Amino acid sequence: MRYGSFDSGFLRTIYVNGLPLAVYSTSKFFITQNAEPVDMVQGGGRSVVYKIDEKRFQASLTIPLYVNSDGVIDDACREIIKAADNPFYALTIHSNFGVNLNTITALLYHQTFSTNENQRLTLKSVTIKTLTINVPNQGGATLEVTLEGLPDPDNENDYDYDLPIEGYQGYMGRQVSRADTLVTMLQNSELVYGDDIKELSITFNNTVEPLFLLSREMIDWGSFLYLGSTKISGSWSEAVRAENWMDERETYHGGGYAFGNDLNIYIADLQATILDVLYQPEETELAVGLLNKKTDWHAMFRHGSVEQGNNTIFENI
Repeated sequence: MRYGSFDSGFLRTIYVNGLPLAVYSTSKFFITQNAEPVDMVQGGGRSVVYKIDEKRFQASLTIPLYVNSDGVIDDACREIIKAADNPFYALTIHSNFGVNLNTITALLYHQTFSTNENQRLTLKSVTIKTLTINVPNQGGATLEVTLEGLPDPDNENDYDYDLPIEGYQGYMGRQVSRADTLVTMLQNSELVYGDDIKELSITFNNTVEPLFLLSREMIDWGSFLYLGSTKISGSWSEAVRAENWMDERETYHGGGYAFGNDLNIYIADLQATILDVLYQPEETELAVGLLNKKTDWHAMFRHGSVEQGNNTIFENI
């Protein structure tokens, strides 16, 4: 008979580059591998042949974006934003939950099943596929993350269910809100503040796929992750002032590339700077109630290479 209390999510922790990360929820935070019977010309209807596909780790996280007592974005949250802004940034994830079979699944057909091949879930070469920083009009800011990673068979997480820090000193935080943000634009050499902005978001999209190679290691997960195109975009919504036509005309975003219109987005102590901004035409829907204007933008760059502190938008992180 097994004794003990039942488990809950309160006991589970994720570590990003060794830093404990508080999350709202996870989705598919485990290894996936499709296994299914194959229909054959085989003299009967029963399944006699099966196939096993490659192992993949593709998970989603919802993370509260929070600051410490000094108003500084939490270190683990910073690591997530760094990795989205620069897909080549080294990112590892440990957990005190989840199990991975540390051998080729197909080999179980040739040997007696043994739990000695299992280990606690640890990931290396993790890449952020999408990250959306959401700052709503009401409520707390969040990081919506999807990621892809490769299992690490050599470095099993040895953290137990307790946090690997002395007590909770420096761990308590406050969730970021709209009051911690600011948007400014440089228009005709004049600094313009987005005083009427109600909510905003920044989205990173990185095309990432695992590369499966014939290897002497005999593994059924990817050997590397390779990167395709990367895109950074965002939007904000602002209230429409009931003043006059001249004011509405002068604050209208007509779309296209805005030369010299530097865009700066401040979130707590972080600053995103987009020097070359491509705007969509502003959207204003006429409806009963408070009118809103929505502006969508895309970050453009002078060259295509990606480096930390160069060709990224969060250079002070």
